[in-house]
Amino acid sequence: MVTLRRELRRVNTETMRSRVRVLILYKEHEQEGISKHAVAKALGVDAGSAMKWRNAYIQGGLAGLLSHNWKGNRPSVIKPDRREALRLKLREPGNGLRGFTELLAWFNKRFNEEVNYSTMNKFVKRNYGAQCKVARKSHVKKDPEAITAFKKTSSNSVRS
Repeated sequence: MVTLRRELRRVNTETMRSRVRVLILYKEHEQEGISKHAVAKALGVDAGSAMKWRNAYIQGGLAGLLSHNWKGNRPSVIKPDRREALRLKLREPGNGLRGFTELLAWFNKRFNEEVNYSTMNKFVKRNYGAQCKVARKSHVKKDPEAITAFKKTSSNSVRS
């Protein structure tokens, strides 16, 4: 029990702390027994997770409990050198891009790759904070003098 409490102070992620807390609670109630639902309710975890963690401890000991088999963290489709070129293209003031479709076409042509639209869209939004903003269309017969006259009269009538 002392080893588990020491381990609780040593682990640095909340997930691992939860695992050790579940094990401590099971150990404290080893003689009289405790249900997985009672453990889950007491610690605010799912009952299935509590059972998985208990079984991991039974099968592999403390090392088995604290080992994780998380999947994910797949390497990015867009490589670091291509990221830099993409960053420079987006920062360029007169880049001529009017949306993600044109950016994707430029990228695929420049690097001779086929990157998915949604991949590029999410990557650019997540890493560069890009937004797809397109200017509204303007009427060709719009009168600039009427605009200035409207601005002059509307500023007097509206009070802040």
